[in-house]
Amino acid sequence: MEEDEFSTDWNVEKYKNEDMLEDHWKLRKIFIEMYKTKYPEEYLVELSKAYIYLEVYDNIFSAPLMKLLKELSQNIPKVKKVEEEPPPPSKRKTRKQKRA
Repeated sequence: MEEDEFSTDWNVEKYKNEDMLEDHWKLRKIFIEMYKTKYPEEYLVELSKAYIYLEVYDNIFSAPLMKLLKELSQNIPKVKKVEEEPPPPSKRKTRKQKRA
């Protein structure tokens, strides 16, 4: 294998974190699979973590990393943010409604 080449013969599933929400894992998996042939495994796995932290939790990284993540995430579906607004009071169920 040449210096610029790297293995793409690895299982993405080994990076599934049981604590991660399924929707977040699906996005991370899509990200990894899209770029598996472009970046080495170790680097891509870390990029995928940063991608999820950016998309889901609105974390901020260095300008070069933010630029790269923005470019790489263009073709990946967006996810709802973790801190979603609660439903308006009229949409919430009361204890009485829950029992019925």
